[in-house]
Amino acid sequence: MLPNKILAVVFLLTCSITPGNGQVRVKPSKNHPENRLILHVGDKIPNRYFNVNNYKDKKIRLSDIKANLIILDMWGTYCGSCIDHMPEIVALQKEFKDSIQVLMVTKNSDVEVKKCAIRAENVRKNSLPFINGKENLAGYFNLSFVPQYIWIDKQGTIKYISEESYVSKPNIRKFLKGKALSFKVKRNIPDPNVRDPLLVQMYPYLGNAYYMYSYLAPLDFNQYTSGSLEVNGLDMQNSKSISGNSFNFKSLYKMAYGYSDRPISNDRILINFNDTANFSDPAKIYIYEIKANNKISKERILKHIQSELNLFFNVNSVTEKRSVNCLILKKLDNGNSFYTTKTDTNHFDKVNNSILKITLPWGKFLIYTNGLKITPPHTIIDETGIDPKRIVDFQMSINFGDMEEVRKSLAPYGLTMVEESRKLDCIVINNIN
Repeated sequence: MLPNKILAVVFLLTCSITPGNGQVRVKPSKNHPENRLILHVGDKIPNRYFNVNNYKDKKIRLSDIKANLIILDMWGTYCGSCIDHMPEIVALQKEFKDSIQVLMVTKNSDVEVKKCAIRAENVRKNSLPFINGKENLAGYFNLSFVPQYIWIDKQGTIKYISEESYVSKPNIRKFLKGKALSFKVKRNIPDPNVRDPLLVQMYPYLGNAYYMYSYLAPLDFNQYTSGSLEVNGLDMQNSKSISGNSFNFKSLYKMAYGYSDRPISNDRILINFNDTANFSDPAKIYIYEIKANNKISKERILKHIQSELNLFFNVNSVTEKRSVNCLILKKLDNGNSFYTTKTDTNHFDKVNNSILKITLPWGKFLIYTNGLKITPPHTIIDETGIDPKRIVDFQMSINFGDMEEVRKSLAPYGLTMVEESRKLDCIVINNIN
C-alpha cells in the first residue's frame, strides 16, 4: 500500500471491471466486418474469406486450414516488441510444421506493413501469412495492447487470448494433446465512465481552462492488462502533458528531470535514501500523468513534478556532476569505411536481441542505442569525431555483457568501445535531512 502523502493535486481514477475473460464487449462501428460484436474466448471465428498476403492464395478461410491449432499473432507496425519476437514465432511454426498454423494479424493496412518491412528486417523476412487491415480479421478483436495471441482450435473456436510468455513449446504440445492450459486471465482497464472524478467527466468541456492537474498511482500488471504507454507532450502549443503507465522509480525521476527525450542510463540515478517502503524496486510500476495549461513553462512543470515525487517518496533529489563508468566509442587507425548514401532505406533492426543492424545518421544511431531503443549498462559517449549527420551502414553486437564480442563486431569498421570514467550529470536521491 502507498502511504497517504498529500500530492499537490491528485485525482484517483476509479473504473469498473468487466467480469469473465477480461475483454470489453463494445458495439462495432458501421464499417466493422459483418457489423458484429467483438469476439471473445468461446466465440467462433466467422466462416468467411479474409484477404491474405505472403500465402499461396489471395484469400484464406480459417475453416479450410487443416492444422489442429491456429494462432493469431496480433501485432502492430508501431510495436517494437512485436517485431523483435517475430523470429521466435516463425521458429515455432517450423518446429510444429502442419500441426499448427500461425497467422500474422494487424489493424495496419497493407501499405503500412510494406513501409514497416522496409525498415524492419524481422518483418521483411517473416515467412508467415499476413492478414492486414482493421476491416479484415483484426476488426473482430478489441485488444487493449499488442502483442497478444489468439488460440483457435480445429473447430474454429477461440480457446484462449494470451500474452507472449504463454506461447511456448510446452503449452503448444499440451494444447495439441487436448490438455487444458492454465492461463492467468487479466482484466482490461476500461474507458472512463460516470463514476470517474469530476475532472475526467468535465474535461471535454473544460478544454484548456484548467491550470494544472496530476495523477500518481501504482499499477499491478499481474492484475490488469495494459500496453506500455509513455507520451511526452511538454513542447506542445495548446497544452502541456506527460502520460505514462509503465514508469518505475528511476524512470519517474528521469522524466521529472527532463530525460524522457534524451535518455540516460540507470546507473546515473543514484539512490541514497532509506527505502523502507521498497519504492525503488525495479519491478514496482507506477502510472503518472500531468496536464498543464499552455501558459505554464516546461521548466516550471518539471520543477512541480520533482517536488511532487520528493513529497510522495519522502526524499530530496538534486542533479550533481559525478564520476561514472561510461562506454566510450572511439575510432581506430584502420578499418573499412561504413559510410553510405542509402538515405531512402534507413533502418534500425535488432536481430534476436543480440545483433544490431543500422542504416542511419550517426547522431540518430547514438540516440537510439543510448536508452531510447536499447538500454546499455552505462551511458555511451561518442568520441569518434564522426559528423552526426553522416549516414552509416554497419552491424554490431549489443551483448554488453561481453565487451570483447562488442569490440570484435566494431573492429572491421575502424571502431572500438571501451569502458572509462567520465564526469556526467547524475540524479542523486537522498534522505531528507
